[in-house]
Amino acid sequence: MGFIDRIFNGGDDDDEFYYELHCPRCGSDNIWTERLGFSWSDAFWGNIIFGKHGWLFGFRNRGKIEHQCLHCGYTWRED
Repeated sequence: MGFIDRIFNGGDDDDEFYYELHCPRCGSDNIWTERLGFSWSDAFWGNIIFGKHGWLFGFRNRGKIEHQCLHCGYTWRED
């Protein structure tokens, strides 16, 4: 059974593929996850520091995944 099939059809409880995300600080499983995109603040500071092509720094973290624990507020990134 493939990854997408497991999401939509459910997997076995004894399946080794089962993965649940937990906060590394408090152990809570109440996690918010989002994929990062263009950052206007990075583009602004890149433009100030490096000149007219500094706006490209806005793409610095594009595509990375960021998790935030909704229990303790801890934030970490997954590359």
